[in-house]
Amino acid sequence: MPGVHRDFRELEGSYRLPFRISECIVKLSERIQDKRQGLNDEVAISLQNPYKGSPPGARPIIVWAHSTQEMARKIETIYKVYECYDLDTVTILEKDNALCFALRQKRIDAETDTILRIKGLEKTCVVWSTRVAHDAEEETEEFIYTILTRTCSILIIALFDDMLPGYKPILNTLAQNRIIMWDHDTMHRYSVFCEDKELRDDYEEYSSEAEDELL
Repeated sequence: MPGVHRDFRELEGSYRLPFRISECIVKLSERIQDKRQGLNDEVAISLQNPYKGSPPGARPIIVWAHSTQEMARKIETIYKVYECYDLDTVTILEKDNALCFALRQKRIDAETDTILRIKGLEKTCVVWSTRVAHDAEEETEEFIYTILTRTCSILIIALFDDMLPGYKPILNTLAQNRIIMWDHDTMHRYSVFCEDKELRDDYEEYSSEAEDELL
């Protein structure tokens, strides 16, 4: 309408993304901002700080498996443990058809797609498959940041032995006190993937903290 004045204000935080996930990826967000600083082009994604008014949610869950079938079994267990979060479809990003099929075989409603197709949409359970490449090699950090921020509830980071090497620096940016190691095998493999990180060995502390988040 003519004469209508619009006052545009940029949000200082995400009202949708769970607070613990926001805290976990702060360093990744800062790296992207530093890289973009001084460039004339607009930032491709909206980088936001953790907002205390957002839902607390659960911290990102990191899980390792040596095969597709084992990963499907572990994700099935995670899905059942966290079903109190009103989860629906498991969304795997990027396209990992084998993992999607394995989950469907276990009667888990699963889908797999590209981030470019679902960008802007909210999903209750997002799985980042670290063995799948993407098309934007020069913008890996921005690309993965977008994947990690698609969930409004649960985020699962699926580690495989054939994880793409370019993803290891991104894993190193995650806040250690804001992630959940799913089991002992995962903690061991993660320490191998991120050799320049000092990881705590007390899995029991991680386990008890995970249980507290469900209470």
